[in-house]
Amino acid sequence: MTTTNNKLRSVFLTAMLVMSVFAGTVAFAGTAAANHSTSADAEIGENSPIFQGQDALLDISAANTDVELRANTSDGSTYVDGYTTDADGHLVIETENLEGNYFFRYGSGTTVPFEVVEQTTEWSANRTNVTTDNGNISFKLADTNRPGASVVEVNSSGYDVNNTFSVNEKGSVYANFSGADPGSYDVTLNVTDTTAETTYTVNVSEAADDDATFTQSVFNEQRGDVASISLNLTSTSRADVYVGASDVNYQQRINVQDSNDDDEQVTVLFNTYRSNKSVYVTAEGDDTASIDNSWDGQNNVSNPLASGNYPLNVTTDGNIDNELDVATLSIGQRSTDAARSWVAPSNSLSGNDLGPSDVTDVVSKSSAVASGDYAVVQVEASGLYGSFNDSNTNWKRAGLDLTVEQADAGVNADPISFNASNKSVKTIVDGQNNTFYVVIPTNQIDYEGDDSTEQLPTGEWNATFTVDKAFNVVSDTQTVSTTFTVEEKSVTLNEGNDITVGQRLTNVSGQTNLAPGTTVTVEARSGGQFLKTTQVEVGSEGMFTASFDFSDVSNGTEFSVSTRNDFPGSSDEINGIVNVNAVDQTETTTSGNVTTTTTTTTTTTTTTTTTTADTTTTTSTTEDTTTKTTTGGGNSGIPGFGVSVALVALVAAALLALRRSN
Repeated sequence: MTTTNNKLRSVFLTAMLVMSVFAGTVAFAGTAAANHSTSADAEIGENSPIFQGQDALLDISAANTDVELRANTSDGSTYVDGYTTDADGHLVIETENLEGNYFFRYGSGTTVPFEVVEQTTEWSANRTNVTTDNGNISFKLADTNRPGASVVEVNSSGYDVNNTFSVNEKGSVYANFSGADPGSYDVTLNVTDTTAETTYTVNVSEAADDDATFTQSVFNEQRGDVASISLNLTSTSRADVYVGASDVNYQQRINVQDSNDDDEQVTVLFNTYRSNKSVYVTAEGDDTASIDNSWDGQNNVSNPLASGNYPLNVTTDGNIDNELDVATLSIGQRSTDAARSWVAPSNSLSGNDLGPSDVTDVVSKSSAVASGDYAVVQVEASGLYGSFNDSNTNWKRAGLDLTVEQADAGVNADPISFNASNKSVKTIVDGQNNTFYVVIPTNQIDYEGDDSTEQLPTGEWNATFTVDKAFNVVSDTQTVSTTFTVEEKSVTLNEGNDITVGQRLTNVSGQTNLAPGTTVTVEARSGGQFLKTTQVEVGSEGMFTASFDFSDVSNGTEFSVSTRNDFPGSSDEINGIVNVNAVDQTETTTSGNVTTTTTTTTTTTTTTTTTTADTTTTTSTTEDTTTKTTTGGGNSGIPGFGVSVALVALVAAALLALRRSN
C-alpha cells in the first residue's frame, strides 16, 4: 500500500512539474517569446537598433545559462522576462511586443543593452483609381527610418496580388489589377521582418473603349516654325498620328505615348523646318512622340515642308483606315514684320538661361539707352523657330543675320559693327509669339574680336535683321531695322536747384536716363553731423523721388543731396539748408506721369490775424509739353524769406507796437 502511494505521489509531482513548465512558457509568450534557433533577422550587440518585429539573436557563448530581460526605467530597470540559452549559448527572441531600451542580465551581473524601435514607412502611390485593362500601380517608399533595403510584401484581399520586393528608400513596389472585377480592393504593403505596414484602397472601374481625339479641327503654323498638335487620349496611353496624304506627296506616321496618365493628353511638336531630317518630331513634357520608320509612308521632301494643308488622322490600333478623329495641319507663308528698340537695367539680363518672360519683365520702350544699360532689339518674324536650337540660337546658319552698326563714325573712320553671333550678345527666342530678342550690353561688347570688351561709343546705332534666299523658307531678301542711341548716364536732382527744407519729411525729385526699374541710391549728408541714405527705383518716364526725414536735424544745418554713383556732366549733387520756417514741399506722381509741386507759406501774429504769402504752383507733365506758372517775386534774399514775407512781418510788428502803446 505504501509503495502504491509513493508511485501515485511520483506521477502527481511529475505532472505538476510538466504543468508548471507549460504555464511558464505561456506567460513568456505574452512578452517576448524565445526559441533556440540561430536563425534571426538581427543580432543584439551587432545591429542597432533592433526594429520591432525582428527576431533578435543573443549570443553570450555560455550554454544553458539563465538570462533576464529587463527594461530601462527612469529610476532603474524592471523585470520583463526570463530565458535560458541553448547548448551553444544562443537565444533568439521575438520583438513584436517590445519597444524602447532594454538589456539582458546573466551570470554575476553581466549586461547586454539594446534598443527596439518601430520601423516607420511613408509610401506614395502614383494612383489608386485604375481600370480593368490598365491596372498598374506603383508605390514609392518616400521615407523610412531604416537604412538599407527592406523586403516588402504586396498583398491584396479579393484579387490575386502577392508580390515580394527588396526596396531601398525612394524605390518602388508594384501591384497590377488589370483583369480584376470592378470594385474596391485593399492593398497591404508590409515589411516582412518588422511590424511596418501600410494599407491602400484601390478602386477598379470598367475600362472604357479606347479613344483619341484632336483638341481642335485646324492647327495653324507658319512654314519653318514648330507646329503644336494636341490630342486627348481616353483609356489608352498610346496612339498613332498620321500626317499628310498622297496628294501632297508627304505622309508619315507618328507614334505617341502619354507618360502622365492623369492629364490624358499629348502635344506633338512637329518641326516644319526640319521635316527633311531624320529627327523632327518630339512631344511636350515627359510624353514621347517619334516618327515610325517601320511604316512605309512618303517622305519625298528635300526642303522644309511646303506651305499648304496636310490631313491629320489618329488611330490606336496602327491601322490608318480605323481613324478615330481627323483634323488639318495648315502651314502658311512665313513673314518678317518689324523691329523695335527697348532698354533694360544693367545686370537685369546677366543670367545664362533666360526665357522670354525674363526679358519682358524688365524692358521698357525706348530708343535711348544709358551707357551700361542693355539695348534690347525685338524682332517680330515667323518661320524661323524650327531652325533655332532649343529656345535660343547661335546664329550659325545661312540666310539669317542681325547686324548692329554705328550710324556716324566720324570723319575718316570706319563704323563699328557686330552681329548677333557676337559672344557678348544674347538671343532669347519666343517662338510661340513669333518673336526673338537680341540683348546688347552697351558697356562690354567685343566688337574688335580680340576677346576684349569695350563700351559702345555714344551716338546712334542701327540694328538690321535680314533673311535671304540662303534660308530655305524664303524666296527673296527681307529686312527690318530699328535704331537706338547710346548716351552718357545722367541724373538731375530737383531740376538742378538747391533746396530749403523744414524739420520734417521731405521729398527730393530726380530725373535720369537710366532704364526704368534701375535702383538709384540717393543720400543726404552733412559733414560730421548726419548721413541719410535711401534707395529708389526709376519710374517709367525716368523719374524718381527720394524721401528724407529732417525732423532730427538742427535749424540752419547745411547739407548736400547726391546720388551714390558719379554721373559726369549731370546735376547729381545739390545743396540744401534746414530752416524751421521753410515752406512745405510735397510731391505727388500720378499714374499719368504728372508731377505737381505746391508751395504755401503762412505767418500768424498774436492778434489772430493771418496773412498768407504768395502761392507758387508748378505743374510738369512728362509728355511732349511742359507748362510752368509762377505768381510772386523772385528767389533772391535770405532762404525761406521772400519780399512778401518780409512785408507781412513788418506790418505785424507795427500792429503789435500800436497795441502795446494803447
